[in-house]
Amino acid sequence: MKFLNQLTKIINTGQSRSVILTGNIHDLFYDGQEWVPLMNLLQTKCKVEKKDGQKGITQILYQVNRPIEVIGDENLDELDRIWSKFHTDTKSLKQRLGETLDNTVYALELLRQITECARRGNCKNNLLIIIEAADMLLPDAPIAHLMPQDRKRISITQDWFSEPGFVSGHDTVILLAESRSLIQQRIAKLPQVVSVEIPLPDKDQRKRFIEWFRTTGPKENREAVEKLDVANLAENTSGLSMHAVNQLLRSGDFSPENIVAKVEEYMESQLGEGVVEFKRPSHKLADCIGFSRIKRFMLEELIPGFKSDDPKACIAGVLFGGPIGGGKTYLGEACASEVGCPVIVLKNIRSKWYGETDQILERLRRLV
Repeated sequence: MKFLNQLTKIINTGQSRSVILTGNIHDLFYDGQEWVPLMNLLQTKCKVEKKDGQKGITQILYQVNRPIEVIGDENLDELDRIWSKFHTDTKSLKQRLGETLDNTVYALELLRQITECARRGNCKNNLLIIIEAADMLLPDAPIAHLMPQDRKRISITQDWFSEPGFVSGHDTVILLAESRSLIQQRIAKLPQVVSVEIPLPDKDQRKRFIEWFRTTGPKENREAVEKLDVANLAENTSGLSMHAVNQLLRSGDFSPENIVAKVEEYMESQLGEGVVEFKRPSHKLADCIGFSRIKRFMLEELIPGFKSDDPKACIAGVLFGGPIGGGKTYLGEACASEVGCPVIVLKNIRSKWYGETDQILERLRRLV
């Protein structure tokens, strides 16, 4: 998974201490033994023990449905001791962590202070803080339209990520959000905040998942899957998430029509109703009356350019110009039919809601 290599490089080189993981964050990922959610994958892959004089990593998780959690009793005890050095009240860090479930402002401020105490107290490990659903904690909307609690969280996070000690330190915060545009722009546009996009699974990942399903999936589904051409199914499910592939495998219907319908259904669900339309035109260029010079150009130059395996000769796109009702769409669909490609019509990619157009464009680029 390339995004893990990219994330590791950012953390190890100190390029940034505040990272937004975007894209396909709600999918399943292979951790070496099984397919798990992203939060579990990060826990497994970012686990580093202290050795040879080098610091390890203490993971701190903030999930929306539970209090802040420090992974490892030893790590929690050390942070508790460091906390008590700089706070004279009787309430321990362990007690404070238990109070963070229903108070998000308090939770973010506590995380900020934990990183400050860890720096000042020379913690034996570097901290890796993973914050789930960052777009819910730091929603993107005009500040004047936000509730006071939202403004406080944004202010705390902006101060935290801009603090010189944190920026030049060794602790890292990872925010999980489907799109960078969903996070308040006062945070997302900070130059020290970088983003890493998680793409949809590629063919090799889908193939690995299908093979894993054949041996570990429910018994009632295995028999049908065992008869499949795994490589062919992995190719035909391009554009699907692992959750969608899992649902398809459990259905037992692997007909080309059902697979195509599943891909189209998934894309429409991601982009929203009425945003895209799928077509499978059956007419060819020969069915188009007139346009003789244009049709000759398409057959001799444009279509061979679309099909070329040479990156330098391959045509990535073409712009059709002409008056309304002149036949541009019909001709374009005929060209797609000659190539053997489905047609995706973008209908309503602009939204009336604040920030939603950016989200649609990001999802569209990822899906296509």
